[in-house]
Amino acid sequence: MIQRQSTILLLTVLSLLLMVLQVQAAQVQLSWSAPTKNADGSPLNDLAGYKVYYGLASRSYGTPIDVGNTTTYTITGLTGGVRYYFAVKAYDTSRNESAFSTEVSFVPPLDPSLVANFTATPTSGTAPLAVTFTDTSTGTVTITSWSWKFGDGGTSTQRNVTYTYKNPGTYDVTLTVSGGGLSNTVTKKGYITVSQPPASSSGLVAAYSFDEGTGTKVNDASGNGNHGTISGATWTSSARFGKALVFDGVNDLVTINDAPSLDLTTGMTLEAWVYPTATTYWRTVVLKERPGHLTYALYASSSTNQPLVQSVLTNGSNVKLPGPSRLPTNTWTHLAATYNGSVLQLYVNGAQQASRSVAGTIVTSGNPLRIGGNSVWGEYFQGRIDEVRIYNRALTASEIQADMQKGISATTSGALMVQNLRAPLKLGDLLSALGKSTPSHGSTRQQTASGSSTSRLSTTTTASSGLLTSDYIEIGEVMVDHQWKRVDLSKRFTDPIVVAKAASYHHATLAVIGIRQIDATGFEIRLEPWDGGSRTLAPETVGYLVIERGRFRLADGASLESGTIDADPAYPVYSIAFSQPFRVTPVVMTAITNAQESVAATGRPTLVSQKGFQFRLQPRRIPHSLDALQTISYLAWEPSKGALDDLAFEVNRTRDVTRWRFSTLTFTEGYADAPVFLADIQSSQGGNPINVRWEQKDLRGIDLKIDDASDLNADGATPLNSDVVGYIIIR
Repeated sequence: MIQRQSTILLLTVLSLLLMVLQVQAAQVQLSWSAPTKNADGSPLNDLAGYKVYYGLASRSYGTPIDVGNTTTYTITGLTGGVRYYFAVKAYDTSRNESAFSTEVSFVPPLDPSLVANFTATPTSGTAPLAVTFTDTSTGTVTITSWSWKFGDGGTSTQRNVTYTYKNPGTYDVTLTVSGGGLSNTVTKKGYITVSQPPASSSGLVAAYSFDEGTGTKVNDASGNGNHGTISGATWTSSARFGKALVFDGVNDLVTINDAPSLDLTTGMTLEAWVYPTATTYWRTVVLKERPGHLTYALYASSSTNQPLVQSVLTNGSNVKLPGPSRLPTNTWTHLAATYNGSVLQLYVNGAQQASRSVAGTIVTSGNPLRIGGNSVWGEYFQGRIDEVRIYNRALTASEIQADMQKGISATTSGALMVQNLRAPLKLGDLLSALGKSTPSHGSTRQQTASGSSTSRLSTTTTASSGLLTSDYIEIGEVMVDHQWKRVDLSKRFTDPIVVAKAASYHHATLAVIGIRQIDATGFEIRLEPWDGGSRTLAPETVGYLVIERGRFRLADGASLESGTIDADPAYPVYSIAFSQPFRVTPVVMTAITNAQESVAATGRPTLVSQKGFQFRLQPRRIPHSLDALQTISYLAWEPSKGALDDLAFEVNRTRDVTRWRFSTLTFTEGYADAPVFLADIQSSQGGNPINVRWEQKDLRGIDLKIDDASDLNADGATPLNSDVVGYIIIR
């Protein structure tokens, strides 16, 4: 029999020996020495076994484990990183137990592990969006490297990083962490959402849409109550958005009484769409008066016939900042001026044209704000003014560009489409649906628009009008620069064909129009520099037309056909046969609709006939600078005039367009508003024409010229003299 007291004494001097085994989970092997004598020195003959105790707190154990008469035992299933406490008792054949042995504690090590993770703030917002990414990865090893991919091509190797997304889109973010021989990656799909900057409202102190259309009052849409009174100016529906005011240049103006919100001291933005019919001498757009002078002003022209922003500071500085060139007449132009307390800037059509560093505070006054003239010097504006906005802070360029795209009273967002008009094709028979085909080999390709698909588009007609309610045509204008922009369509298409030509000529830069990512609800578009560079391009206005793939006959009997072909860049000339001959030679519009990032490319129809046309693919670098099939969209439309629902259209061609100077195309119809205009070269008379460009578009006509790249290509071409241009006008 164990003498209990002697056993206790023996065990209290024993130590537990611990060995950690890392197999599949944390394990602890306990080892102890067995007593051999009783307290009186006599042999210990009745030792029966041991019980092992352990728990998560000292002297607080769970149910013991009877391990029998052995001096080692392995406990499994422990949690790494958690401290455990252990002790042992001995018992004899009569089940008498000794006291606890000396207690020992141990923390089993964690298994080697590494789990990548991160957070971001914010995860959504408008472009440009600065996002702070924070590494929250965990593991038992020391992380020594981080690799970020932000989804737009940007990367970083910092642990924590702030990254700026410049373009709208939804982005996946990936983080890979490494250390201790381990590596782990996490990707968060659609984690960052960047939206197009909306028209800014922060800091807006006055906003005038001029959409009232009648009476002598203009309402302030900012909510600040800065309403105005009209003197002499008249209403017009020939506006940039909605309606506008016409000023005679003699004595017309709008007066807004003074208010504290109109005192712009440390920052300002003045914006307006202007349509000047004269740009000589001083022409006021917006001016805040003070006795015998002004506090701030935006002019469409000045003593040098250039647009100008002016402000007077409390330090006595009378600061004037002119633009570099005269504004075009009979054309809508967006003017904006900003001041942030240290820099004065002037913008024309969303592009910064002038800047001047000047510090100070703008003076204040109790005199009225005027639009279209002033009572100090007169300086009356001649033409139309629309969409006047005044802010008490300096807007960014992207905010100004967003304001340009949206009327003050408009409810649409996204700030892409200037105009968006849609109508069902009137009274027509859908003759066939066109498929997409891949060309066979040959130095000159022959393709037919029919043959690869005979599935008929689903259509519905009404008994009373015969309108096709499932197949639509949509037209509009969009202001684009070198960055991709999404154009959202007003209704879902089934199989849309997109053409977009021509670009305005606000800036003398050779550029082509890139289109990509066409789907049922929209497409992406941008300007691409023809010289192959990646430089910034100033905004230009581009007309576009979207139509279902197919063959249609309109109410006036004219036919039109839309489809696509795939062109191999190794064979730059293609012959395309229409699905059936036209009665007369149609006007053909073409567009490359899978634009590549690396190479600017364009193309033009030639040898247009009733049966088909040739398409000449024209990459920037010749030869073989394109490395993939090029999808070419086309629209063939017989020359005609008529109506698409409530939209008037005119399709025709002119032979009088040259490279060397702008020539005027006079519209045969009078329009209440400036129409959407599309144009494409129809035949080549030599040289290397790449684009039709336009300026001075108004209700009566438009000025056209052709960009020629002969001096940029080493193909031996000579400059052209004139060319045939086909055009489509819709309003």
